[in-house]
Amino acid sequence: ITSVNTILYHSKCLIFKQADKFVEKQFNEEKGSLNSRIQWTMEIEQNGHLPFVDLSLCRQSYKITAGIYRKKSHTLKYSTFSSNRPRAEQLGIIKSMLHRAHNLCDEEQGHRTDEVKLLSHAFICSGYAPKEVDRVIDSYVFDKPDDNREAEHRTDTLCVPYVRGAFDRLRRQLAQEGVNVIFKRGQTLGKYLINGGPPRNTRRKNVVYKNPCETCNFCYIGETSQWFDERENQHKRSIRNCDTNNGIYMHMLKHPDHVIAWDKVAFLDHDRNFYARRMKESLYIDIFSKTGIMNLEDGMQKNQCWNAIVPILREEISEKNRV
Repeated sequence: ITSVNTILYHSKCLIFKQADKFVEKQFNEEKGSLNSRIQWTMEIEQNGHLPFVDLSLCRQSYKITAGIYRKKSHTLKYSTFSSNRPRAEQLGIIKSMLHRAHNLCDEEQGHRTDEVKLLSHAFICSGYAPKEVDRVIDSYVFDKPDDNREAEHRTDTLCVPYVRGAFDRLRRQLAQEGVNVIFKRGQTLGKYLINGGPPRNTRRKNVVYKNPCETCNFCYIGETSQWFDERENQHKRSIRNCDTNNGIYMHMLKHPDHVIAWDKVAFLDHDRNFYARRMKESLYIDIFSKTGIMNLEDGMQKNQCWNAIVPILREEISEKNRV
């Protein structure tokens, strides 16, 4: 029976190889007739190995086993232990890579064992303590259920910059009070050297803007979550369509000889939160109402207590304009 199965297996392999050669020939003939600018790539099995997505498929006598595939240019740099991030997060990177190895690699042919050894070497070379790496690897359990149910029931969350040394103590103490702690990145060299603000052109969104009239001191205050050039085109389309709900059109209707200074638009503020952006728009409407605005409405309704700071904000903006 074994000899018959072996003959059938090799017969099937021979048929598949002939079919692959036929498909490859047809593919080469067809792609020549297509657009020459289209770039084609094809992976061919070499020495019984074939890369497929993140896997390296290995053809054995009667089955196919899988391991992790890496390009020759892979540097094995996952995380440097000296980087400014919590210790639990650093060790969590090891666990996530171990989960990937156990989930994708087959135990046959030593794929999983080789992958774990490679990960151990990679993290130790990245500054991790060898004892720490060995402890995480030895204690790792694949598909272990999450026992940290207590954190899911906490309703309060605190987000603070991460400071090395005080992280674990602060998290443990606040956990006793039922507060989750999320740490964000603090000041980095990139923030000092690179201007990470929005680009200084009309390709900006989530902004509060001021569109002035070139003929008089009136201006239009608005907010948008769209790219501003798209919002500007909407204003221009409303003017062409004589939209009476548009403040800029109504200003031009009253003053036909006035010209809108589309090239002098000023971005007053930037905020991704919709309600915060609407609130800022309302405040800026009150600030510039003294010189005249084109807006038909006063913006978002707000408590009268905000009226006390409007003169202060108006004075600060005036001082900036004088400078």
